[in-house]
Amino acid sequence: MEFKNPVLVYPSRNASLVVPAVVETIILIDATWTFAKSLYNKNEWMAGIPTVILQPVSEPIYSPLRKPPKDGLVSTAEALVIILENIGDIESAGVLRTALQAAVDAEPWQNRVYQEKYKDPPNKEDQLLQ
Repeated sequence: MEFKNPVLVYPSRNASLVVPAVVETIILIDATWTFAKSLYNKNEWMAGIPTVILQPVSEPIYSPLRKPPKDGLVSTAEALVIILENIGDIESAGVLRTALQAAVDAEPWQNRVYQEKYKDPPNKEDQLLQ
């Protein structure tokens, strides 16, 4: 598969804070931070693609659930929100931002329901299976 004027949203060592002027393909790695790093390091074709870091304008929405490995990094969904905002699709960005916020807001409720049902806190394996 050939990508035209691609950019990879990934915090590599040489990542830029500025998106190139001409981009036709935006690549996002949707995985945990650890797995995303592994994918990036194991796929040599990614090394030839310019990488960028998207800077959030506020505290990342997803940070109450999962902290990024470094300040200023965002989840895949939040990266997509930033991209949509930057290309002017404010309506889609708003819909995705609202959905992401709803998922974050539901997390404490989900844990409380789980604890009431099973009388003990969920472990990580249980959370993965839900």
